[in-house]
Amino acid sequence: MTALDARQLAEVGKVPESVRVVDFIPLDALLPSCSATVHPGSFGTAQNALVHNAPQVVVPNDLWDLHPRAELISPDPLLGRSPWDTGP
Repeated sequence: MTALDARQLAEVGKVPESVRVVDFIPLDALLPSCSATVHPGSFGTAQNALVHNAPQVVVPNDLWDLHPRAELISPDPLLGRSPWDTGP
């Protein structure tokens, strides 16, 4: 499922048949049915996923405080620490 308005949908073009396109859906309505969520670590998405116990994959971008927030949610499971931790 993806949320795209008409302008965004026009830019994307053809969407695979397995993807349901909606203009808007509240996270509170969507997350209880999700197996997982992938997001940039934004506060609203991270908190809603925590409330609904939805597993999260946080892929932060270089804006604001998303790297520290990603670290608070979970360290890198393969490294056992934050990927931004440059210490030993």
